[in-house]
Amino acid sequence: MNPQTEPETPFFQSPKSLKSFDDGQKRTGYPAPFAAAVISAASTVGPIIPPSIPFILYGTLSGVSVGKMFAAGALPGLAMAASFLIIIAIMGRKADLPKDERGSLPQALRALSDASLALVMPIIILGGILFGIFTATEAAGVAVVYALIVSIFIYREVRFSELFGIVLDAAKSAAIIMFAIGAAGLLSWVINYSQMAFELSSILTAVTTDGTVMLLLIALLLLVLGCFMEATPLIIILTPVLLPVATQLGVDPIHFGLIMVMVLMIGLITPPVGMVLFITAGIGNVSILSVARSCIPFMVAIAVVTILAIVFPAWVLWLPSLV
Repeated sequence: MNPQTEPETPFFQSPKSLKSFDDGQKRTGYPAPFAAAVISAASTVGPIIPPSIPFILYGTLSGVSVGKMFAAGALPGLAMAASFLIIIAIMGRKADLPKDERGSLPQALRALSDASLALVMPIIILGGILFGIFTATEAAGVAVVYALIVSIFIYREVRFSELFGIVLDAAKSAAIIMFAIGAAGLLSWVINYSQMAFELSSILTAVTTDGTVMLLLIALLLLVLGCFMEATPLIIILTPVLLPVATQLGVDPIHFGLIMVMVLMIGLITPPVGMVLFITAGIGNVSILSVARSCIPFMVAIAVVTILAIVFPAWVLWLPSLV
């Protein structure tokens, strides 16, 4: 795999945006592995804070409200982001990394004004879904139309001549996802037909009948599998298998989906199949192992937030209960 030509994936930022950020960090004196690790870790927050494609996928497979899944990811996503900020501050102070000058209030307001139209899009998506104005699928269509209008007529960053290429890239990405869904759906049918799900349920329930302990065991299983497979096929394959086991022991389906996605996001930054590691290491021109080592504190932070979400579900289910 050539990381620098990896197609854009909906689970994290595009290689182009990663490259600009990575170059900026290296110009200010940040070590390349650390800069790549910061970007890699930050990429795991996107699928947790709504809107989130993994949540939409899980909601579609499980029948759970996508809006409630979005609400469930808000607080854990913010907790992950806050823990990353603390880690970066501690590591930066320990290594005496350079600091940028604090921006003035007029500069901050100018930057906020420049980004205001882009920031409206998540509000449209989330607001429309949570208030029942449109479904998650309809929200995607509305977001596309809004993005086209803003990009072409206001920001003027996209020309009409580029639209065909954009649509073609989107079709290729959708085809890859749909192929994965089709293949994983077939495998899921085979698993159910062969009674493998029942056997797995029997094995897990023989170990424990406590919902929290079961969720911890499932999280450990997902952590191992996430190191060797991508999140999308794992969500498709394992949701019909593991969700009944968890709900049988009283685990909320929204809680289960949140934990599943959070654990699988760790796989994006763990070798040997961490997709984000390949991209950031290629852009930073550093070894994958050096980036993975620098990601260890961020992996620990995600793990701690995930464990807190498992053991104390009330704080992550509070927002969904309001939807």
